[in-house]
Amino acid sequence: QYILDVHRDAIEDGQGNQYKVVSELNDGRTAAQMSLVIGSDGSGLSHPNWLQNLRLAATLQNAVLEEHPSLMRPITLRNSRYNQHATTGSLLLEVGAAGNAPQEAILAGRLFAGKMAELLTAPQT
Repeated sequence: QYILDVHRDAIEDGQGNQYKVVSELNDGRTAAQMSLVIGSDGSGLSHPNWLQNLRLAATLQNAVLEEHPSLMRPITLRNSRYNQHATTGSLLLEVGAAGNAPQEAILAGRLFAGKMAELLTAPQT
């Protein structure tokens, strides 16, 4: 069981200008960069299995980066739970930022989903 909580990041400068975060692909296209946000029990609220979500995020991020080295920004570990305590396999995924074109976000989502499907359907060793 896996849950993806998908968002678009709100990255802006001090004047309110929206940033565009992109990954240049080998074929010349640009995709929105993505990042995984993992909640923990750092706030003092119960989240006993947060390390499982962090392991999943790291494994998934490494798989994506093997094929698309600039698609993922660093994983963000937070003290909040983001409802990820409800079940293991929960990830918060930031797809680009408000400055990205919808087509860049869609392409990023397809690339990420393809690698996630490969990872989750691969035979276990």
